Amino acid sequence: MPLQFVSQLTLLGWDEWFEERFAQFAHQGYAPARVVADFGAEYLLHDGDEALRAAAGRHLRNDGGQQPAVGDWVALRHREPVGTIHGWVERKTAFSRKVAFEESKEQVLAANVDVAFLVASA
Repeated sequence: MPLQFVSQLTLLGWDEWFEERFAQFAHQGYAPARVVADFGAEYLLHDGDEALRAAAGRHLRNDGGQQPAVGDWVALRHREPVGTIHGWVERKTAFSRKVAFEESKEQVLAANVDVAFLVASA
């Protein structure tokens, strides 16, 4: 990767740990990007150069498993007007809770978070 591209990703939290785990996707021609917002059907990603829209690939939507969360590093296929997410890198950390109601599944609220501030009223 060009030095400028790497330094832009570094500002978003990219490091050697993620680079090692992303290698499987890089060999398939995907680009790394970080999820910065989750809008349900689409995500807002940043690839170190620009913010762009993307949707989870069909295989991710149909397998019934977890979806990418804000903070995840994903494998992106650039397309206009909406890119496609084909997978994501293993998480270092996750900020999660139990899904609302009676299901006993995990809901990841944010991934790869190093610092969290909790605020509560007195």
